[in-house]
Amino acid sequence: MSSSQVYVTTDSFCTTNLDDRLVALVIENGKYYSFGHTGKAILQLLEHPMTLDQLVEKLSASYHVTKETCLTESAQFLVSLEHAGLIKKLPA
Repeated sequence: MSSSQVYVTTDSFCTTNLDDRLVALVIENGKYYSFGHTGKAILQLLEHPMTLDQLVEKLSASYHVTKETCLTESAQFLVSLEHAGLIKKLPA
């Protein structure tokens, strides 16, 4: 996964806040996903196109985690978000 790849949320889901969680419903397949504070923050950040590097900069500053750890965990999370249809890669 390239750290310069740009990601953005798709239009294929809707969200609601439920207590301290964000619940997303993918309209095409009816699947629900629930996200805690960090997952919610990532989805909100990706409402605007952003590279993995930019995302890691913002998250590592907010969550006091090393950039290396943040990069590894964020990359894995983005793969799962993409498979779920919540985000997409933008062409270079």
